[in-house]
Amino acid sequence: MESNAIETQETTECPDHHKDFCWCFKNATANWRKERRDRSVAAITKMLDTHKVNYEESNVPNVVLVKADGLPDIFLSLVKEDSSAPYKIREVGTNDWTTIKRPDFIHLYGGRKKKAKAPEKVRIGFGKYAGKNVGEVLEENPLYLLWALRSGYCTLPLTEAINAALSKPENAAKVEAAAAEEDAAEVHLMPFGKYRGQPLKDVFVKDPGYFEWLMTKEITRPLRRSIENYLPASE
Repeated sequence: MESNAIETQETTECPDHHKDFCWCFKNATANWRKERRDRSVAAITKMLDTHKVNYEESNVPNVVLVKADGLPDIFLSLVKEDSSAPYKIREVGTNDWTTIKRPDFIHLYGGRKKKAKAPEKVRIGFGKYAGKNVGEVLEENPLYLLWALRSGYCTLPLTEAINAALSKPENAAKVEAAAAEEDAAEVHLMPFGKYRGQPLKDVFVKDPGYFEWLMTKEITRPLRRSIENYLPASE
């Protein structure tokens, strides 16, 4: 509806009956951008109030100063390009703006804390276990959680949940058992890549440099140990 209104102003409602670009169209576009900016300011302000974030106005329009105990003071922009974009923040005393996802911002600076979930109940939002919680992955593939921590995909709440879960003795024992089982496993077929499914000995004959390249990557310990059997011992 907004685009139609702009088009009408450009072609038929212009007092001077302009058919091409005119100031009427420019003003309509400016009004639309202002309305979008105002909606963003209202939405973020509502979020701050809902989660009882401690903030105050700054000397920059549409930017507020956010404070939280134990954390550096930050400037928060109230303007976003769209509702799904992350928030733009800048630490006081610096010049560089960075971004932060909405859940992480609320977790860090929100004053009204929700009842904490048991770490095993926190859900994973990416990868082959997306939608499952930490406890379910602990039962199926404990070592995946260690990979997830290194992957850079975890949000701050998920990182804290995984660390909390793995700190429990019974869960740490599951990880140790899985690691021991992996160490004892023997790898005979290439599990991934362009030679997936082919015997390691055949891959070595065809492309010994591929094994040398793999040794520079993050691979499982059984595969690394099996590859080492084909490479000359280092002096």
